[in-house]
Amino acid sequence: ELPDRFIRQGSRAGTVFVDVFAEGFEPLDNAGNRAMVYVVGPEGSQAEDAGDFERGCEVAGENLLRAVSLHNKGQEGSKRIDIVRMCLVSGGLFRHSDLSKVEVAGAFIRGMSRGFSPQDSPHVQFAFDEDSFKLAYEVEKSKAAEKPKADTAAEELFSTLSVAEEGPISSRLRSSDPPK
Repeated sequence: ELPDRFIRQGSRAGTVFVDVFAEGFEPLDNAGNRAMVYVVGPEGSQAEDAGDFERGCEVAGENLLRAVSLHNKGQEGSKRIDIVRMCLVSGGLFRHSDLSKVEVAGAFIRGMSRGFSPQDSPHVQFAFDEDSFKLAYEVEKSKAAEKPKADTAAEELFSTLSVAEEGPISSRLRSSDPPK
């Protein structure tokens, strides 16, 4: 079950839609492009403060992985969503003015660590956005390493993440090769 949404008047931040395309109707005629995951991130102008906005990003990140994991539960082969390519949701125009892109990316990663399922979560590939995900990934990974080994969800999540190098991601969407 998905946790309660981060709800503000007129906003549904944290809402996630998973839309699976019918077989034969995948974008670019690539069966690997089998679904689209839409995430509603928080708007900085609607948050009470920077911490409130970060919590909204964490909830959106958690819901993203929970929704895809719920889809994958019990699915096999071509029905599973094995890779999710993610851009920096709420990191541009809707970002809170007191936060950097790196801090927004870090909030999403922290949320994802809570929504991670070793059996059902996809591999997450982060799009390049001024190295925001790469820098946040390094910060969050070092924080996770400092935690007691009993809490391994974040550690397991980091084994399923990758960060795109600078350049257009559209050329990589055509590839059905597994992540490296």
